[in-house]
Amino acid sequence: MAITKLFFRKENKIADIVLDVVIEESASASARMTSNPVEKGADINDHIIVDPMTFTMSGLVTDAVSNAVDGIQGLADTGVYTGQTSPSRDKWNDLLKLHAERESFTLEQGLRNYENVVLLSLSESQNKDTSKALFFTATFQVLNIVGQSAVVSQQFNSSDVAAMAEPDVLVGLKRLL
Repeated sequence: MAITKLFFRKENKIADIVLDVVIEESASASARMTSNPVEKGADINDHIIVDPMTFTMSGLVTDAVSNAVDGIQGLADTGVYTGQTSPSRDKWNDLLKLHAERESFTLEQGLRNYENVVLLSLSESQNKDTSKALFFTATFQVLNIVGQSAVVSQQFNSSDVAAMAEPDVLVGLKRLL
Protein backbone atom coordinates (compact mmCIF):
# COMPACT_ATOMS: atom_id res chain seq x y z
CA MET A 1 0.00 0.00 0.00
CA ALA A 2 1.34 3.43 -0.88
CA ILE A 3 2.46 5.81 1.86
CA THR A 4 0.20 8.54 0.45
CA LYS A 5 -2.84 6.36 1.21
CA LEU A 6 -2.38 7.43 4.86
CA PHE A 7 -3.06 11.06 4.00
CA PHE A 8 -4.97 11.01 0.71
CA ARG A 9 -7.90 8.91 -0.39
CA LYS A 10 -6.80 8.44 -3.99
CA GLU A 11 -3.91 6.15 -4.85
CA ASN A 12 -1.37 7.15 -7.48
CA LYS A 13 -1.55 4.45 -10.13
CA ILE A 14 -0.35 3.60 -13.61
CA ALA A 15 -2.56 0.72 -14.75
CA ASP A 16 -2.44 -1.52 -11.64
CA ILE A 17 0.98 -0.29 -10.50
CA VAL A 18 0.64 1.70 -7.28
CA LEU A 19 3.18 4.48 -6.76
CA ASP A 20 4.27 6.09 -3.50
CA VAL A 21 4.33 9.64 -4.85
CA VAL A 22 3.60 11.40 -8.12
CA ILE A 23 6.07 14.27 -8.18
CA GLU A 24 4.70 15.94 -11.29
CA GLU A 25 2.10 15.14 -13.90
CA SER A 26 0.97 16.99 -16.98
CA ALA A 27 -1.56 16.51 -19.75
CA SER A 28 -1.51 18.09 -23.18
CA ALA A 29 -4.29 18.44 -25.74
CA SER A 30 -3.47 19.68 -29.23
CA ALA A 31 -4.93 19.93 -32.71
CA ARG A 32 -3.62 20.69 -36.19
CA MET A 33 -5.19 22.33 -39.19
CA THR A 34 -4.94 20.89 -42.66
CA SER A 35 -3.21 23.05 -45.20
CA ASN A 36 -3.91 22.66 -48.90
CA PRO A 37 -2.22 25.05 -51.34
CA VAL A 38 -4.32 26.63 -54.07
CA GLU A 39 -3.65 29.19 -56.79
CA LYS A 40 -1.33 32.13 -56.12
CA GLY A 41 0.32 30.45 -53.12
CA ALA A 42 -2.61 30.72 -50.73
CA ASP A 43 -3.46 27.89 -48.36
CA ILE A 44 -6.93 26.65 -47.60
CA ASN A 45 -7.37 25.46 -44.01
CA ASP A 46 -10.68 23.65 -43.93
CA HIS A 47 -10.29 20.88 -41.35
CA ILE A 48 -9.02 20.54 -37.81
CA ILE A 49 -7.52 17.24 -36.75
CA VAL A 50 -7.57 16.61 -33.00
CA ASP A 51 -4.39 14.86 -31.87
CA PRO A 52 -4.51 12.22 -29.13
CA MET A 53 -3.95 13.48 -25.58
CA THR A 54 -0.40 13.06 -24.26
CA PHE A 55 0.74 12.85 -20.65
CA THR A 56 3.96 13.03 -18.71
CA MET A 57 4.40 11.77 -15.18
CA SER A 58 7.36 11.83 -12.79
CA GLY A 59 7.03 9.53 -9.82
CA LEU A 60 8.74 7.95 -6.86
CA VAL A 61 8.71 4.52 -5.28
CA THR A 62 10.78 4.21 -2.14
CA ASP A 63 12.27 1.19 -0.43
CA ALA A 64 11.40 2.60 3.01
CA VAL A 65 9.36 0.16 5.04
CA SER A 66 6.23 1.47 6.69
CA ASN A 67 4.40 -1.25 8.52
CA ALA A 68 2.20 1.48 9.97
CA VAL A 69 0.64 1.74 6.52
CA ASP A 70 -0.43 -1.87 6.86
CA GLY A 71 -1.51 -1.27 10.45
CA ILE A 72 0.92 -3.80 11.96
CA GLN A 73 3.98 -2.08 13.45
CA GLY A 74 6.08 1.04 13.20
CA LEU A 75 9.08 1.34 10.93
CA ALA A 76 11.40 -1.63 10.61
CA ASP A 77 14.81 -1.43 12.23
CA THR A 78 16.72 -0.59 9.08
CA GLY A 79 13.90 1.26 7.32
CA VAL A 80 14.81 -0.35 3.98
CA TYR A 81 14.29 -3.69 2.31
CA THR A 82 17.25 -5.99 1.94
CA GLY A 83 17.99 -8.81 -0.45
CA GLN A 84 17.38 -9.27 -4.14
CA THR A 85 13.92 -7.69 -4.21
CA SER A 86 12.69 -4.28 -3.18
CA PRO A 87 9.61 -2.16 -3.92
CA SER A 88 11.59 0.16 -6.20
CA ARG A 89 13.08 -2.72 -8.18
CA ASP A 90 9.72 -4.51 -8.38
CA LYS A 91 7.86 -1.41 -9.58
CA TRP A 92 10.56 -0.67 -12.17
CA ASN A 93 10.21 -4.22 -13.52
CA ASP A 94 6.41 -3.79 -13.54
CA LEU A 95 6.72 -0.55 -15.53
CA LEU A 96 9.13 -2.17 -18.01
CA LYS A 97 6.71 -5.07 -18.44
CA LEU A 98 3.81 -2.67 -19.02
CA HIS A 99 5.87 -0.89 -21.69
CA ALA A 100 6.86 -4.15 -23.39
CA GLU A 101 3.28 -5.49 -23.45
CA ARG A 102 2.08 -2.54 -25.56
CA GLU A 103 -1.44 -2.88 -24.13
CA SER A 104 -3.77 -0.02 -23.29
CA PHE A 105 -4.80 0.70 -19.69
CA THR A 106 -6.43 3.33 -17.50
CA LEU A 107 -4.22 6.19 -16.32
CA GLU A 108 -5.37 7.81 -13.07
CA GLN A 109 -4.29 11.43 -12.82
CA GLY A 110 -5.16 14.08 -10.30
CA LEU A 111 -7.89 15.76 -12.36
CA ARG A 112 -9.26 12.85 -14.34
CA ASN A 113 -8.89 9.21 -15.33
CA TYR A 114 -8.07 8.44 -18.97
CA GLU A 115 -9.02 5.21 -20.75
CA ASN A 116 -7.06 3.49 -23.56
CA VAL A 117 -3.68 4.95 -22.68
CA VAL A 118 -0.37 3.41 -23.75
CA LEU A 119 3.09 3.86 -22.24
CA LEU A 120 5.36 5.37 -24.91
CA SER A 121 8.58 6.08 -23.04
CA LEU A 122 10.07 5.37 -19.66
CA SER A 123 13.25 6.57 -17.99
CA GLU A 124 14.73 6.32 -14.52
CA SER A 125 17.73 7.85 -12.84
CA GLN A 126 19.67 7.16 -9.68
CA ASN A 127 22.59 8.73 -7.93
CA LYS A 128 24.38 8.22 -4.62
CA ASP A 129 21.52 9.87 -2.71
CA THR A 130 18.66 8.03 -4.42
CA SER A 131 19.91 4.46 -4.61
CA LYS A 132 17.12 3.19 -2.32
CA ALA A 133 14.30 4.59 -4.43
CA LEU A 134 12.98 4.66 -7.96
CA PHE A 135 12.69 8.09 -9.57
CA PHE A 136 11.13 7.74 -13.00
CA THR A 137 9.57 9.74 -15.80
CA ALA A 138 6.98 8.24 -18.13
CA THR A 139 5.26 9.53 -21.26
CA PHE A 140 1.81 8.29 -22.26
CA GLN A 141 -0.61 8.81 -25.13
CA VAL A 142 -4.28 8.02 -25.60
CA LEU A 143 -4.79 5.27 -28.14
CA ASN A 144 -7.51 6.24 -30.61
CA ILE A 145 -9.46 3.10 -31.38
CA VAL A 146 -11.61 3.17 -34.49
CA GLY A 147 -14.55 0.80 -34.50
CA GLN A 148 -15.40 -1.47 -37.35
CA SER A 149 -18.72 -1.38 -39.14
CA ALA A 150 -20.05 -3.21 -42.16
CA VAL A 151 -21.62 -1.21 -44.94
CA VAL A 152 -24.28 -3.11 -46.84
CA SER A 153 -24.88 -1.78 -50.31
CA GLN A 154 -27.87 -2.44 -52.47
CA GLN A 155 -27.52 -4.60 -55.54
CA PHE A 156 -26.35 -2.48 -58.48
CA ASN A 157 -28.98 -2.12 -61.17
CA SER A 158 -27.83 -0.33 -64.31
CA SER A 159 -31.39 0.57 -65.34
CA ASP A 160 -31.83 2.59 -62.10
CA VAL A 161 -28.77 4.67 -62.91
CA ALA A 162 -29.89 5.20 -66.50
CA ALA A 163 -33.33 6.38 -65.33
CA MET A 164 -31.77 8.88 -62.94
CA ALA A 165 -29.63 10.36 -65.72
CA GLU A 166 -32.51 10.85 -68.23
CA PRO A 167 -33.20 14.51 -68.93
CA ASP A 168 -36.27 16.07 -67.43
CA VAL A 169 -37.70 18.66 -69.78
CA LEU A 170 -38.76 21.02 -67.03
CA VAL A 171 -35.82 20.61 -64.66
CA GLY A 172 -32.82 19.62 -66.73
CA LEU A 173 -30.63 16.63 -65.83
CA LYS A 174 -31.45 14.76 -62.66
CA ARG A 175 -28.70 14.43 -60.10
CA LEU A 176 -27.13 11.05 -59.50
CA LEU A 177 -27.67 9.97 -55.92
